[in-house]
Amino acid sequence: MEIISKEHFIYKYSIKDYEKKIKWPLIEKIEKIPTNPYIDKNQKISSTDWNMPEKMDRKYIDFLKQFVLPDYINSTEKLWKAKLIIHNIWFQLYKQGDFHDWHTHSNANLTNIFYVKLPNEKLGTQFKMPGELIKIISVKEGDILTVPAYLAHRSQINETLHKKYVISFNSSLDI
Repeated sequence: MEIISKEHFIYKYSIKDYEKKIKWPLIEKIEKIPTNPYIDKNQKISSTDWNMPEKMDRKYIDFLKQFVLPDYINSTEKLWKAKLIIHNIWFQLYKQGDFHDWHTHSNANLTNIFYVKLPNEKLGTQFKMPGELIKIISVKEGDILTVPAYLAHRSQINETLHKKYVISFNSSLDI
């Protein structure tokens, strides 16, 4: 667990053996979910399960709960000496031309962004930091970035020919 900013409550967790054990099985499970684009004036996302029925089979979440989240939750709880509660989980697939404009997350303390496939570090999430300019926090595939849910952020336009996959989840600390 790496603390990026204690003042702003931002930290990064890097998954062990991500490339060898997690990346491709996870992508395979995400790609089995029916394509569900989400498009309006603030976003163009090629596929997401954000607005799909909760009862829909999401094998990637089972995989996440088994192979990724236990260590992440344990590390987070040790760092902040509090129980972590996960509220919801969804994926987003950004193809060329896709983006997600400035937004925040309500009904949670924390927003978590898991970079499943990141073809270019410049496609990392941009943040409006209090009292600072817009900032991209350095991340790589296999990182989970945790930030306060009130922190405005966006996914810039994917100008590459490569797909960007993220899994997001909202969470709170129960102190």
